[in-house]
Amino acid sequence: MGNDIVDLKTPEAKGKARDIRFLEKVLTEAERRAVTRFRYPDALLWAFWAAKEAAYKAMVKSTPDISSAPGRYAVKLDTLDPSGTIPGWVTTPLGKVPVMMEWNADYVHARVAAGSPEALEAVISGSSRIPEDAFAGGLSLSERETLAAQTLAAACLSRFLGVCKNTIAINRPSLNGRDLPPEICIQGEKQAIDLSLSHDGRFAAFAFYIPPMPG
Repeated sequence: MGNDIVDLKTPEAKGKARDIRFLEKVLTEAERRAVTRFRYPDALLWAFWAAKEAAYKAMVKSTPDISSAPGRYAVKLDTLDPSGTIPGWVTTPLGKVPVMMEWNADYVHARVAAGSPEALEAVISGSSRIPEDAFAGGLSLSERETLAAQTLAAACLSRFLGVCKNTIAINRPSLNGRDLPPEICIQGEKQAIDLSLSHDGRFAAFAFYIPPMPG
């Protein structure tokens, strides 16, 4: 399971659909055609990008050496309406996975789950604007954005599980200098909860999946 959010109003996001070299690097031929013909080319470019990133985040958890090259992930959305929630598929180097895209004037937010669309329906996700003064004390911009995503996810987990938010810790372990997927601990005990965090510009997002109890 993975998720990715892109703020459509950042300077880096605007006008990128005119960068032919970038499009050739990150999109398939069919995706490039769709972007160049669409009335909101930048928005569609970043919708494709978010879906690819979410799919990679999901697949790398089981296959750490899978390619991260965006051009190897082909996105097919059921519709191209930038005002709602759009289902679709991402074809990865390991096969197809379902994607659900939240798309509005401010951002695109994709979530992916390996398996069937029913598996994706069990994923809980959310997004929120990051307060401009959030966590300002001595942290870098990236650190503040990461902490905002963790705080957002912890608040949702607290409500969903019925536990105090202060008992939830979200850690980002590493191995041989490589970041691993985030882990959730409740009262110091690691949980079997699949979590994905994302942030970009003004927004933070999360998605999590709680496996059913055995038996």
